[in-house]
Amino acid sequence: MCPVRVLRSRTAMMPVNRELLPRSGVERERCGRTVYVAQIDERLDAADVRCFFSKFCGACTSASLQHVLQCVHTIAECMLRNSLQPICGA
Repeated sequence: MCPVRVLRSRTAMMPVNRELLPRSGVERERCGRTVYVAQIDERLDAADVRCFFSKFCGACTSASLQHVLQCVHTIAECMLRNSLQPICGA
């Protein structure tokens, strides 16, 4: 059982800087398979994140965590084997 639960975001969406958007087909395909998640409890590890995304979105090829020093939460990056069709079932 995955010890992860999803809560609806309470923060505003920010506009995207067009210079940071993918430029090639390879970059677009990779972005279509990458999920970024913020405010992950620091007690969870990459295996917990991989378990969650594998359960709801399909096979996960990699998961990495970055601890934010200013708060007690962590940011995760998860690379899926296939692109999201159209969105995860979480």
